[in-house]
Amino acid sequence: MAGGVPPYAAKGYDSPTGSERPVIQLRLAKLTGNADFQQLLDLAPADAQNAPGFTFVTQPGAITLGGFDGVAFSGTLPQDGQNFVTASRFIVIPDADPSTTYIVRLNGTAPESDQGVLTDAMGIVDTGTTIEPS
Repeated sequence: MAGGVPPYAAKGYDSPTGSERPVIQLRLAKLTGNADFQQLLDLAPADAQNAPGFTFVTQPGAITLGGFDGVAFSGTLPQDGQNFVTASRFIVIPDADPSTTYIVRLNGTAPESDQGVLTDAMGIVDTGTTIEPS
């Protein structure tokens, strides 16, 4: 843990329509060394693209989240006999030290029946996120 903050967090929805809850996970990674920001952004959707059965609903596109460049995309994914919707945000945050870069990845997943909940939650992420590097 850096500064007492875990490198991940998750929030689940308390009133799902089915047995699976919509969840948004946040992951933080610290990269050291020289990073090619554009290459990081270009590679952001690779995990989703390589998941068996994943299909893009919205193609990866450039965004700004909390004042930093990123990529957003969404898709569908079959898992355990159910269809899920996913929404991802991948943000690159340069540090004052040019040899350090932070990556923030937000992954939202919900059963198709809770797609509206996930869409609303990711909308709040998109409009309400503040990132303040120390």
